[in-house]
Amino acid sequence: FRWLGIYSVVRMLRGPADLATLATVNLSQISEFALVICSLGMTYGHIQEDTMTMIIWTFSVLAIMSSYTIGNNRVIYRFLARASNKILGRHVEASSETAEHHEGEDRDIVLLGFHRIAAALIANFASDRPELLARTHIIDCNAEVAKVMKEKSVKFSYADIGEAEVLEHTHH
Repeated sequence: FRWLGIYSVVRMLRGPADLATLATVNLSQISEFALVICSLGMTYGHIQEDTMTMIIWTFSVLAIMSSYTIGNNRVIYRFLARASNKILGRHVEASSETAEHHEGEDRDIVLLGFHRIAAALIANFASDRPELLARTHIIDCNAEVAKVMKEKSVKFSYADIGEAEVLEHTHH
């Protein structure tokens, strides 16, 4: 339930899915404090020895796994994002196709990621300099942003900006 709690809180605060997933993966272990609380609970007869055994095993497994999951959290996120998009039937461009350059297209304003500051910049462009919207290209892993940007004539590509390939293709 902790994983669901961390992910849900970040998403309710309008955080992007990658942040929610990475925070969940990085905070997936239990602390030593849980062992202390459980041992006190066992001393006072609030929990049984079986519960303490489960906590110790969970602590051990998660302590070992967390060093690997934190080191590979982006890989885990990309796998989960692709799987959820496939399950939900979303059409997603492959990362190598996300930033390809089209003939006659002059998009020299590239925003890597879309959140509050990028949203404010796009709103400013729309109100003060609408001609800049046609020169803007947003690359983000939140497919929900694509619908809004399409209405504003802003090019959107779905990709994980943490991938070196994406940045390389964007540059060329």
